[in-house]
Amino acid sequence: MRPIKVALLAITVVIGVVGSAAAESVTVQGSGDIKKMVAINGQTAAVTKVFGLGKPCASAQYVSIHVMWGTSEYDVEGACSMQGSWDTGLFYQQDRSNPNAKEVNCPGFTLTYNSTNKSLKAFIPRSCMTKAPNRVKFKSEGATFSAA
Repeated sequence: MRPIKVALLAITVVIGVVGSAAAESVTVQGSGDIKKMVAINGQTAAVTKVFGLGKPCASAQYVSIHVMWGTSEYDVEGACSMQGSWDTGLFYQQDRSNPNAKEVNCPGFTLTYNSTNKSLKAFIPRSCMTKAPNRVKFKSEGATFSAA
């Protein structure tokens, strides 16, 4: 199930285009609930770490990570359900202006929380992103339960 995004609670961090030829990485400072984002565009996987939202469902209400090019994107979604569980998914949208995304079934995809450095880490194998070119943009947004 794709979580509903609340636009007023979203904090966005955008980085420029990076290519996967040499596993390029970039770190940017965030604002609001997201303190920092690290994006790694590798030959075998796209990895994004988001810092500042905290532990899922204890502090983090939702996170959305976008791997974009042109008008298309892959979306990583993580959100607390009404039952208090952390639900995750990977979705593909050919056109971001069309809200109908298709879920991508990929056994290698993960969205995990690292309690040591207090970050959410999305790992998307390149084999799951068959439509993505080498050069992509990364964007993340999210909110905590303390955000008003």
